[in-house]
Amino acid sequence: MNTNDQKRCPWPPHVDDDLRRHFGDYKSPQKTDAWEKAKASLALGTSVSRTFVAQYPFVVFLDIGLGFPALLLVIRFKDTGHVR
Repeated sequence: MNTNDQKRCPWPPHVDDDLRRHFGDYKSPQKTDAWEKAKASLALGTSVSRTFVAQYPFVVFLDIGLGFPALLLVIRFKDTGHVR
């Protein structure tokens, strides 16, 4: 990870590594146009299909089929007594 990625990424480095394994080099400058197109294709409140990618404290990342991770902020998980 270069210095610019470290400044832009609010997650610990292992999270970005996990996302790169699933989405490839999704932060590369060559993906900027694709990112803008992906953002423009989804209006707020759009229903999407998803595949679970990764879970971390208070955050879940999903693959919604656009080639970039979708972040789902989770304020509270139901306490099932099961710890992973």
